[in-house]
Amino acid sequence: MKAYIEEGGNVVQSANKLFIHRNTMNYRLNKIKEIGNIDLDNGDEIFGLSMSIKILDYLESVNLLK
Repeated sequence: MKAYIEEGGNVVQSANKLFIHRNTMNYRLNKIKEIGNIDLDNGDEIFGLSMSIKILDYLESVNLLK
């Protein structure tokens, strides 16, 4: 999910970044959507996910999550 958001929702670029096939990326995104009940076409949900990832990255960088 992090790679997908960082690549602006581009499946091909996300797959390339992760060194996986785009079909694998699509499969993983579909599983995330199904399990998390997430709508990746909803801008508010993408924003929330993006902010959550940024907060987690920050907390890890200041060693609060290790």
